[in-house]
Amino acid sequence: MDEKEKKVFYDIHCHALNLSHAGLLAFLNRSLKDRSVSFSDLLEKGKFLQVICRLLRINFSVKLMKTLMIIFSTTLSGIVLLAISKYEYFLSARVSNIILVCAFAVVFAALIFTLWALRRISSGESDQVTDALKKNINLLSVIENDAGSLFLSMELDILSADERFKKFIDKHPPVSTSKYSSFIKNLEETWKENGNEIQIKTKDGEILRYHKVVITPLIIDFGYKYFNMKGIHYNKSPRKPVVEQAVDVFNGIRDYRERSPVKMLEIYPFLGINTKNYDLGIVGVVPKEIRDTLYGSLKSRKIPQVVKDNVRNTLKNNISYIEKTGKLVIYKKATTIGNNLRTISSHVQIDEAILNKISAMSDETHDLDERNNIPRMLEKYFDGYTANYETFARKNRERYFPVKKDAKRMEKMMPVEGIDDLRGHFFAGIKLYPPLGFDPWPDHDDKPVDTATEFDKVNYLYQFCSERGIPVTVHCSTGGFKVAHHGIEYTDPEKWRNVLSAYRNLKINFAHCGFDNNKPRRAWLDVILELMSEYKNVYVDFSYVGNNKNFYKFLKERIVDKGYVDRILFGSDFPINLFGIDSYEEYIKNFFSTSLATNLKHKFCSENPRKFLWI
Repeated sequence: MDEKEKKVFYDIHCHALNLSHAGLLAFLNRSLKDRSVSFSDLLEKGKFLQVICRLLRINFSVKLMKTLMIIFSTTLSGIVLLAISKYEYFLSARVSNIILVCAFAVVFAALIFTLWALRRISSGESDQVTDALKKNINLLSVIENDAGSLFLSMELDILSADERFKKFIDKHPPVSTSKYSSFIKNLEETWKENGNEIQIKTKDGEILRYHKVVITPLIIDFGYKYFNMKGIHYNKSPRKPVVEQAVDVFNGIRDYRERSPVKMLEIYPFLGINTKNYDLGIVGVVPKEIRDTLYGSLKSRKIPQVVKDNVRNTLKNNISYIEKTGKLVIYKKATTIGNNLRTISSHVQIDEAILNKISAMSDETHDLDERNNIPRMLEKYFDGYTANYETFARKNRERYFPVKKDAKRMEKMMPVEGIDDLRGHFFAGIKLYPPLGFDPWPDHDDKPVDTATEFDKVNYLYQFCSERGIPVTVHCSTGGFKVAHHGIEYTDPEKWRNVLSAYRNLKINFAHCGFDNNKPRRAWLDVILELMSEYKNVYVDFSYVGNNKNFYKFLKERIVDKGYVDRILFGSDFPINLFGIDSYEEYIKNFFSTSLATNLKHKFCSENPRKFLWI
């Protein structure tokens, strides 16, 4: 690689998350999961002690702790009883006094220790309890701010990975509002002086240059509608509309672009979808051949033009066919299609049963909720989708973020006040999150064949993404925001064998490499590697697990050396990774300071992500 050649750095897995987006119960469960048990376990008898032990980094089992407490309580009770009975029974006054002094000494020592521990915590000295508190406060200080501030923080951290900017940022921290404008101006000048690029030195002394950073914040659909927790009176599912997140992310991007003097980030979110939260449309079993027959029939000159136009537009814009399930889906109102098909059938022989089926389906569309079905949503947000980076980036800028000096484009800019104002070339991919209830391959054997089942929904989604080359990132770790009862079962990569067998061209990234809290779930990783060996469009990212420097040795031995060097992606999971690391800057520096060869580092953070997203 030409050392002077400028490249694009990619973070394929991050979030623009704040506490208004996440389900708070899911967030608490995520926080506890790293250190204790699941949130639901708090409600079960006998689990509270385990939570306390884990939070304090005491790795005793509940059973052992209970045993120790029983022994301690019994011993202490015995001492007290002996002390009380000193005059009535066999103990002399001298022995009784010794026992009492020892008891008081133990209590006094416990008091001194407690005061010492509290003093250490208040002074900021490092200990396990303090470190756990700091990490949580550090994370909250990020996600209690808006998305624009989060993007600016990421940019400053990326700049700090370059020692030239690191010195400037440390020397002039934007600590107050009054000094912020001066800091921004000086940063802009420093950026220009350094050639509008960052230079990151690797462990072996080589320099990697990047003039742009592409991040793909993954929007998670927290709208879990099947909330059911025993022992809770108000057993209501959280209302966390994914559309509100999308609007917040858009406004955050706009805010970032207005405030940043560098504008190094290009931000292309992934749309979070849980098919259980949406309808599919009006669905019926209709042979694929009917579509070709109808298209062919439109060439007849004897058919009125208005009929031709109606059928053509309906077939093109209102109807899709799911190849895997053999279902015809009408997802927009098509109340006149039945009569028009009968007009066509007078000229071209069409099976009467098929006509009746489609006519009945079209009659149902007057009750169709067009705002809440998957085909409408995908068609809207991926309208005109292209997997070409230059085209996607240009249309994104022209449609949503034209420069202010370009008055003509500013006039044509689409006003974005809500999710309904967003269209194509904003979302660059799809995010799926099984722990919140998304089932990659639902059991459909016992479902009626003429019903829009979950199986139909996921097949529609996969077919849509496969045909257009839309990348998909799926959560693949036992950690995370777990709410669904079968969340771990849904997350198992084994679930994806049937999916990839049916959709071999589906471009999918298994996030976190199947790890759990920096520890490999080896059975899951083995499945992922098997899928990578069989399907060329299967990728993995090492988001979050890269918190641990030791992970990169494991990465090389278990994935790189197995021949999958071209399908490994850099990801951070920021800001969620702050559960285990201090900053985005530290995460980036950890990556570039590993013993991995420089060409591998560049592949993971530049070449491979570009191929995953755009090619």
